[in-house]
Amino acid sequence: MVVAVFMAAVLVGALWYVIGVGDAILYRQRTQDAADVVAFTGAVVHARGMNLIALVNVVMAAVVAVLAALRLAELLNLAAMVLSCSISSTCSVGVGCWAAPICAYTTELQPELASAARRYEQGFVGSVVPALSSAQAGIARAMPFWAEARAALVAERLGEPVRATVLLSPSLVVPDDSSRMGLPVERGDYATLCARAAEDIVELAFEPFPFGDWLASVTGSMASTFPAHFCGSDDRPSVADQAAAVDEQCAVRREAHERESDAEFDVEQCRDDVRAELERAFAAGARDFDAGLGDLASPLPCRVLSDARNGNDYFQLWGISVSDPKALRRGEVGVRVAGAGRDARSASDNWGRVGLAQAEFFYDTGRGWDDVREDALYGLAWRARLRRVRIPQGHVGGLLRTALALVPSSLSDAFASEPPGCLLVRGEDCLTDQSLRWSAHGRLDVSPEIIH
Repeated sequence: MVVAVFMAAVLVGALWYVIGVGDAILYRQRTQDAADVVAFTGAVVHARGMNLIALVNVVMAAVVAVLAALRLAELLNLAAMVLSCSISSTCSVGVGCWAAPICAYTTELQPELASAARRYEQGFVGSVVPALSSAQAGIARAMPFWAEARAALVAERLGEPVRATVLLSPSLVVPDDSSRMGLPVERGDYATLCARAAEDIVELAFEPFPFGDWLASVTGSMASTFPAHFCGSDDRPSVADQAAAVDEQCAVRREAHERESDAEFDVEQCRDDVRAELERAFAAGARDFDAGLGDLASPLPCRVLSDARNGNDYFQLWGISVSDPKALRRGEVGVRVAGAGRDARSASDNWGRVGLAQAEFFYDTGRGWDDVREDALYGLAWRARLRRVRIPQGHVGGLLRTALALVPSSLSDAFASEPPGCLLVRGEDCLTDQSLRWSAHGRLDVSPEIIH
């Protein structure tokens, strides 16, 4: 009986130790799960944002491709008209008469094609493409904040013991001098979009032929060299289209001159003066036109930021979670009793109450980044995954330090709500809960050696 009583006491103590260890393991697992969920959810939302921008680019290219097809048809018809009319001019000597009907048909068709292309450009393209460009900018700016909110909503469902979570992303902080719009994208150039649209339409038309790829490449080069002709953007104000306005203005001035003077009115001089005035007015109007959304030559489609590439810090996100140590109090008491009153160190007394995770979004490709950079925002292949945690350096590290200034105060309160206790002892130094404060510059008041 004495031995049994002694063994029962030992087993009770061991049981308390097992309960304490089990609680600590579960506590730590849930804390880390919360950080993982926050980081991965943010990466998923960022990847969806990149896919949405890529989808808008594809739609934009499809809209422009119709205009490019009309311009190509106009160009081909012009070549056929010149060739057939040149051949039919020899009909008077008995040859080339077969080309006369072709010459007549292409001559009649040319203004119709030009008119159709102009109507489509000024109507559909001129309104849809700028709207799609604005949508891209809105997606790029809003997605990082939606990722922050979405990650918080998902982490909230985990319940106890998680007290606070935060998602850190370089996309949340955009310096004033940066071309980035939130997500790691920037404005591209209209010539690239025009070339892609022209290549797509030629590949679609000549896919069965072996020379289709070569012809598409040649057409794309032409379109990128002359985007104003193939894909619009050259419809700026011009005095050449205002002959009626010049005559009307001179008529008004002539009537005023005849009422005030008997001298002969110089019509040609008046036209020169009015043209000069219109030139100055249209020059100012053209500058406004270039600065507005109506100018399709302005950089509308988005492309991946020049400094960003698969795997670098622009595509990384960090999740932080802080758990409530009260969930471990029962196990601590038991471990302290089993240890004959000796101080018990649990997960609540060290970095075990803090979870840290890293995730990234990336363009899923089997080729090198330099080979897919231009295509990365025309394919819906952006994915998300968890990564091993590493501290960012350089420019992105500075952005994250700025982002830490935006960390909710609840995260700091989660550290400060408990009484001071040594988290880590280094020699005679004691790091306490009260040391964990977010400074005004978004830095943790902890030495880099301790963080490491």
